[in-house]
Amino acid sequence: AYSGDFYGEIEIGAAHSFGSVTIGAKIKMLQGIARSRLELDRLSVTTGSDRWTFEGEGFINSAVNGLNLGAAADLGITARVNDHLTISAAVQDLGGIAWSAASYYRLPGGQWEYSGLEEEIEIMDSEGTDGLGSKMESAFNGLRSKLEFVRDGENGKEYKALPMSFNAAFKYTLPSWEKISLGAVAAHRGNGMTDVRAIADVAALRWWETSASIGMSTNGLSGGILTVIKLGPVRAHLGGELLGRRYGKFSGLFVPIDKVRMMADLGLQIAFR
Repeated sequence: AYSGDFYGEIEIGAAHSFGSVTIGAKIKMLQGIARSRLELDRLSVTTGSDRWTFEGEGFINSAVNGLNLGAAADLGITARVNDHLTISAAVQDLGGIAWSAASYYRLPGGQWEYSGLEEEIEIMDSEGTDGLGSKMESAFNGLRSKLEFVRDGENGKEYKALPMSFNAAFKYTLPSWEKISLGAVAAHRGNGMTDVRAIADVAALRWWETSASIGMSTNGLSGGILTVIKLGPVRAHLGGELLGRRYGKFSGLFVPIDKVRMMADLGLQIAFR
């Protein structure tokens, strides 16, 4: 199964300090770009010397048209304990998107079977091979008809909440070198996933910063890297994360041996003061 929501957002935020404590809020206007869900209920493929069979059922929901408007908010608080230690907490993505009607596609279902291999091998061995191409084309057209999703109506409009998250973190800047910070983040998302990870942050230059993290979540061991570039009011970031349930040791390295999910995040922010 696969599901994905793609949307753009425009943010307006404000923060105010009360001594060592800062409280901030951010309002986000959302525009849904595309939403899709793929699910294969059954998929079976068998190949052999005298017979090939295929059987499958599944569907796709896809919403790419319409306004797909939405809104969300972020709320956060940060407290500076001393010159090196900062703690914070936040609620993110409190809101959702009203998606337009989604088109519904399904696999026709049923079984495709091809058992003409022996006959066609005999044709290849003989002089008359003109019928081989047409026979195979006819056979595999049957397979293609089983693999093509056909439209079967649409689902109505639907409001879908964003996966809201609750975060708590601390950050400690090394006294010996303030360009390096260590910390930890604990997050619980509305989709049921809990994530706890350690983070190392390196701010080697005023306009460039990189963070690396490793942790454990409900879905398994995860690790990621994030690079941030800050040029005046413009802030761009690019990050990636690899998440897997089970890992095994191979030639001294830990490699995933089960389902692995890779996520990428690209963003651009412009601050108006």
